[in-house]
Amino acid sequence: MGHGKTYFLRGIVTYLVSPFYLKADMISMHGVFNTVRRVREEALYVGAPLGTGYLIYYLVERRHEKLKRKNPKDYIHDQ
Repeated sequence: MGHGKTYFLRGIVTYLVSPFYLKADMISMHGVFNTVRRVREEALYVGAPLGTGYLIYYLVERRHEKLKRKNPKDYIHDQ
C-alpha cells in the first residue's frame, strides 16, 4: 500500500501500480543472467586453486596407500 497514485471513487480507495513493479519478472530474469555471468567470470579464479588442491590431495592419498602396504620381499625368510 502507498505505492503509486491513489484516488477516491465513491468511498473506494484504488491504487495504481507503478510501471517498475510490472517489470518484476524481467528484473528477476536479469538477476539470474547476471548471476550466471558472475559465476562464469569467477570460475577460473576459484576453480584453478580448487582443482590444484584436489589433485594434490588425490596424489598424496595414492602415495599414502602405496606406502602403507608391507613390502613382501622383507618377509621372504620368516617362514
